[in-house]
Amino acid sequence: MEISDLNLRAAMTSPFRNLFELLDIWTFARWDRRAEAQGWTVVKPQPLVHVYRHSGFASMVTCGGCGGEGVTRKGACHTCLGSGRQRPEPDR
Repeated sequence: MEISDLNLRAAMTSPFRNLFELLDIWTFARWDRRAEAQGWTVVKPQPLVHVYRHSGFASMVTCGGCGGEGVTRKGACHTCLGSGRQRPEPDR
């Protein structure tokens, strides 16, 4: 095998990549299991970054009473209780 056959960049980054993957698994394993057990989706856009999302959040819409701000001129929005989001009205 010749030196030109070796991919030095891959050889140099591979140990670090493996280390980050192991650290990622070790760090987030408990949180990932808990989120998945509760029905949340876990997205891993890059090493050491995990995004947890509850499926019910996608079913919520911006509050019409406060425009998603959570407050009105009179204080906290009573429609969404200050969250800025609410469940959509069921179709009748």
